[in-house]
Amino acid sequence: MYIRVSLKKQKEVNQIYALRNFCEAMGWSRTIEFVDKDHRGWQRSRPAFDELLRGVRFGRFDRVLVWSFDRASRDCGFSIQILDEFQSLGVQFYSYTQRIDTSDPYGRHQYIAIANDAELETAKISLRTKAGLERVKAEGRKLGRKPRVSKAQIVELRKSGIAAKEIAAQLGITPRYVRKVVREHLAS
Repeated sequence: MYIRVSLKKQKEVNQIYALRNFCEAMGWSRTIEFVDKDHRGWQRSRPAFDELLRGVRFGRFDRVLVWSFDRASRDCGFSIQILDEFQSLGVQFYSYTQRIDTSDPYGRHQYIAIANDAELETAKISLRTKAGLERVKAEGRKLGRKPRVSKAQIVELRKSGIAAKEIAAQLGITPRYVRKVVREHLAS
């Protein structure tokens, strides 16, 4: 079983629970779970996925089960490469949510269509994100996180003779930000 979540705050347990139950219902008692957390689907190299592929290449597995095909990849070219490799090695590739088995031509066709849609969705998300960032910049709003400390605190520490690098380390901010705050204070 291969499980992937894109963000640290996302939980893989929902996928694991469903896939374990599915394996049990299918009578697949010997399973191994490969889990990647905080990895995106367009990344071709992911620790657990790479380990799974090594196992496939060494003939350790006869099938791979995923929650959905986009968990394995959101890159259409790489998705087809994965499928071709699995098929050449006699490994069946199943999707739990899509209920597709890629061992026949119809399953392969559906898989390629889904891979294409996943890649398109990734590109659309990127376009929307870029458009939003451009709009925010055009409105003159600042991007990035708000500082966790007050500017007055930074200025007071600098006035007491502490170096910018030390202030940055102490407060968990960058020395560049410390120097910027001090410059702004001196200019006002």
